[in-house]
Amino acid sequence: MLRSRLSGLLVSASLLALTACQRSPQDQLYQAQEEMLSQIKVDGFSRVQMGTVDNAAQGIYVGTPVDDVRSRISGGQVSLGPAQAGTVSKAQQALYAGKGKAPNGRECSVYVDRLRAGEPPFENWGLSKRQAEDVTAGKQQVLIINATCGNG
Repeated sequence: MLRSRLSGLLVSASLLALTACQRSPQDQLYQAQEEMLSQIKVDGFSRVQMGTVDNAAQGIYVGTPVDDVRSRISGGQVSLGPAQAGTVSKAQQALYAGKGKAPNGRECSVYVDRLRAGEPPFENWGLSKRQAEDVTAGKQQVLIINATCGNG
């Protein structure tokens, strides 16, 4: 009886491991993007949220306003240059674009945007009421960092 229970547990554990290995390519891609983003740190900023938006991993960072954001970004072997001229939206300004590497070796594109001064942050970004007030008042700054990784 004990032997059959143990072998049943082994079969269940083996099936669970096999199912975990059979994640879809899209799930593997999302995981790589999230792992890439989780490596990125912004000195003087706190990441208040991380998730998937429009097929990219997106992190929302809040901190004291600074001019040279690029020098504060590290991790994920990120190399950033200026973003193409223009805006992401009326409220967001594109700052930098570049490349990085996820822990699994996938090449990733990284985009850094800033919420324009005086613009209210989106409610779903995970800021506290105080942070949102400080951002709107220009006392704090919001950075939006997106990571997308290739299929290879």
